[in-house]
Amino acid sequence: MRVIAIATLSALFAWGCGVEVVTVAATQAELQRQAATAATRHLERAEQDTARARIQNAVQTYQAEHGVFPPTLDALVPAFLPGIPLKADGTPYGYDPTTGRVLDRPLTGPNPADLQKIEEIRGAIHRYGTATGYYPPTLDALAPVYLPAPPRTVDGRPFVYNNQNGFVGLPEAAPAGAERALGGGKQ
Repeated sequence: MRVIAIATLSALFAWGCGVEVVTVAATQAELQRQAATAATRHLERAEQDTARARIQNAVQTYQAEHGVFPPTLDALVPAFLPGIPLKADGTPYGYDPTTGRVLDRPLTGPNPADLQKIEEIRGAIHRYGTATGYYPPTLDALAPVYLPAPPRTVDGRPFVYNNQNGFVGLPEAAPAGAERALGGGKQ
């Protein structure tokens, strides 16, 4: 009986130590998994920072060569970058063409290229007005002397224009009294 009790106690003691060993091993495995996850995130962040810096450098080089910021990041390919890298999560970088800044997320609101085009149109209107003393009758009248082509939004719509006060805006942001410049005449 004494032998059975000692054997039982020995088995329970050994089983308890085994549980402890398994618990320690599981804890170590979890800590190693967490460390590996943190290292992966750190590497992804470093790769993302490097990619963002490469894009920003390409934007600055484009601006130095052309005198303006690129209208979109796609304008950097292939002359300045072989392709536009994506962030670690697979999403694209944002870009503000008015400031030339590469952003962590896309801009919300109007298309930045349309906003830049409005600035170009305003410059052309100013040059037209300086030459003639008047606002152009339509935005299409700016082409080809003051703009290379009649101005349109990225999706092909005409900008809103008021030839009485020179207002230029996006089609969805037209104040009362603004008229669309289409095909050389007011509508």
